[in-house]
Amino acid sequence: SPGTGGGGGSTEPGFTEEACSYIIYQKGAVYLAKDGQGGGNTVSDTDFDVLIQGRLNVGTGAICIQQMTATFDTTLDLETGDSLLGEGTDRTILSFTGTTTPAIRAQGTVGTTLSSIRIADLTIDGDAVVRSGVYGLHLRHVTNPFFVERVKITEMGDWGLFLDGGVYTVQFNRLIITGNRGGAINLNVADALFPNSNVFYHPHLSGHNTETVIFITSSSESNAFIAPHFESNTVSVALVRITTSAIHNRFESVEATDNTYTGGVPMFDFAGSSLGTQVLGGTLEQSLADSAAVLIEGTSDFNIIRNLYLVGNSNVAASITSSGTANRVESIVRSGGVTGLTANYGSSTISGSTSVVVTHNLALTPTTVTITPRSGSYGTIFVGTRSATTFSINVTTSGTYTVDWYATTY
Repeated sequence: SPGTGGGGGSTEPGFTEEACSYIIYQKGAVYLAKDGQGGGNTVSDTDFDVLIQGRLNVGTGAICIQQMTATFDTTLDLETGDSLLGEGTDRTILSFTGTTTPAIRAQGTVGTTLSSIRIADLTIDGDAVVRSGVYGLHLRHVTNPFFVERVKITEMGDWGLFLDGGVYTVQFNRLIITGNRGGAINLNVADALFPNSNVFYHPHLSGHNTETVIFITSSSESNAFIAPHFESNTVSVALVRITTSAIHNRFESVEATDNTYTGGVPMFDFAGSSLGTQVLGGTLEQSLADSAAVLIEGTSDFNIIRNLYLVGNSNVAASITSSGTANRVESIVRSGGVTGLTANYGSSTISGSTSVVVTHNLALTPTTVTITPRSGSYGTIFVGTRSATTFSINVTTSGTYTVDWYATTY
């Protein structure tokens, strides 16, 4: 049964028959369901969705689907206590051909949230045609315990995973989301009651040709992405776009490889009024000459970018145009040096003169520069002209002096 720590629930794919309320198997063109508890009752239907929904409607429990590729065109609706379990993403494939609704849906209401649901070890496959509202998995008003584990969502007509309404403390573990026509993950989960606190462990997001791969909006709060991997996506806005009062969302140990940024767009775009987003650690490959890796704009406040290694980036690490406050970009290392920070420090030497020009590598003109001479009879020491690339350190007595400095843009 699902656990609660260490990145989700169970760790092994597949199911044991004794854990199943019904076991789904196939004979020719007929789908059959046998009682997993040894009751001996078997029902059948030529329509996969009719058979599955009928078993879900009988009562709570696990519907276990053996290795097969099953085609269906009507949404499967889950309620509290339901589970859908397969035998692995390369073995149990649910191919959805519906044109207006999601493949699988768990939809509660305000005050009546769904919980105790698990979806694991299967593929949800679409028909690769652009269709609004045709998501792989749609969650609305659900809460823990709720686990989505080792699920592949591919080629859906809209977003692979769409969350709206109040969605709280769902654990997503090792999802593979690829080639969906809207993007990979859309979080539109504001409910104004509690932080959402959904966690995505090790998602692999690839093969999208869209505006953005992850879109976080509408006050979505306190969602965490742990070790996400973005690979071979083509985006025209950003890999990740965070906007419209989305607050306190977090990305850790990010990896981005072989992505294409049409028109020089950034990897991360903190737009609108993004508040308190953190991107902490990772390696990002980027071959751009005309864009920052991170763009902080609009009225975004208190966002933190820290400990990233950029490969192939030929511009600043971060561009901060936001009118908000306390946005910080710290410890960004790229091939060729450190650049685009909101805080930096170092030491410079005045050699037989009264000034030295320091290149600060900050994203903006520094607002605060603290200077500390190590020794010497320099007279008066002060900071002179500041610009977007340099500032000067000046003394009134000519000589040779080493000066430590600390500069910030906040």
